[in-house]
Amino acid sequence: MEDKEAAIERLMATPALSRKAAEGLALQGYHDISELSDADPVDIYERLTNRTDFYAEPCMLNMLRIAVKMAEKA
Repeated sequence: MEDKEAAIERLMATPALSRKAAEGLALQGYHDISELSDADPVDIYERLTNRTDFYAEPCMLNMLRIAVKMAEKA
């Protein structure tokens, strides 16, 4: 099992992602920006907002959209 902190650090290397957004992605099982290339940012955001152990700020949806676009272009 990969260290969660290592995944967060890798995700944070993406300019569009804050630490909080990277933590949310790690909670959803994402470990690298390349894994977002086929992801639906709205779906990720909705799953995060439905969690009781995580607060997804409204601006996080925009970060997720940018991150998915960056992953698609890489």
